[in-house]
Amino acid sequence: MSRAFLFAAALLACGPAPAADPPAVRVSVVAKGEGYACESDMRIAVPPALAWEVMTDFDSMARWVPNLRSSRVLRREGSVVTIEQVGIAQFGPLSFDFTMERRLALEAPAGIVAVQTRGTLKRYQSTIRLQPDEGGTRLTYRVDIEPGLLVGAILSKEFVEHELREQFEAIAQEMLRREAARSATAAGGALPAAAR
Repeated sequence: MSRAFLFAAALLACGPAPAADPPAVRVSVVAKGEGYACESDMRIAVPPALAWEVMTDFDSMARWVPNLRSSRVLRREGSVVTIEQVGIAQFGPLSFDFTMERRLALEAPAGIVAVQTRGTLKRYQSTIRLQPDEGGTRLTYRVDIEPGLLVGAILSKEFVEHELREQFEAIAQEMLRREAARSATAAGGALPAAAR
């Protein structure tokens, strides 16, 4: 048998690297003035560098964050990035289209501070923190939002909780997908002894 055939057979026998279980995402939303103070927290079994890569992959986010139709970098100035995201937020029968332009200060590799400069919401300010934790990464997200009159009519506490949970579960899945793909590539990088 050819060496290539043995190598392919060995890879098929091993199968793809199993993805880790998705992490539990803790979400807290409390009323604050005319809006909400929100916090999301999760620990995920990927290295901090990979978590940072996913959290700053702005041009690709619409492929794996369910409420985004588009996400793009408008400009970069050193560690400051301006992005535009367009999408639709939906919870049960309620939904609204949104556009958000945000100015992000990247504090690699541990944090992102974002402020809305233009968009559907009246006010949006957020902080993301990434910390090494037990061989993985703890991701903490805090955001203060003020929806304004039009959006505020449908943006309930439950709606915000749903959106945060859905977004962070999607982010976690993308991190785990990339980690599994890298593990599979690393495992297939060398020929098994039987195939040599």
